[in-house]
Amino acid sequence: MTGHPRRRARAATTGLAKHKAEREDWRARREKLDYQTAELEHRQKAGELVPRVDVEKRFEEASRRARQRLEAIPDRMSGKLAAATDPAEVHRLLREEIRVACTELAGDG
Repeated sequence: MTGHPRRRARAATTGLAKHKAEREDWRARREKLDYQTAELEHRQKAGELVPRVDVEKRFEEASRRARQRLEAIPDRMSGKLAAATDPAEVHRLLREEIRVACTELAGDG
């Protein structure tokens, strides 16, 4: 090695300090990751978290049921609405049918 002994010593000390700082940084990141992993596992076991695929599947099923229920309204209501001559009665019949549909969908959970 060439150069002044103090410079070599200073360079070695600087390199060692840099290595220690990097190791401490890595350790801190690892501890944070371990904490986050433990927190997620705890929340999952407590029932606070569910797999995304399960949520998506339930949402698709609920959407399908809602669509089917709403699409069935004309079949159920056409006779009643055709017989109604008062716009207020048509409004009441539609509102009631929509309320029933919403109540049924809310109970499907």
